[in-house]
Amino acid sequence: MSTVQVHLSPTRELSRNKAI
Repeated sequence: MSTVQVHLSPTRELSRNKAI
């Protein structure tokens, strides 16, 4: 598991919530 992936996890969830 890379640190970048961990940071992208929360960012992706926030982006998805904003998209809706």
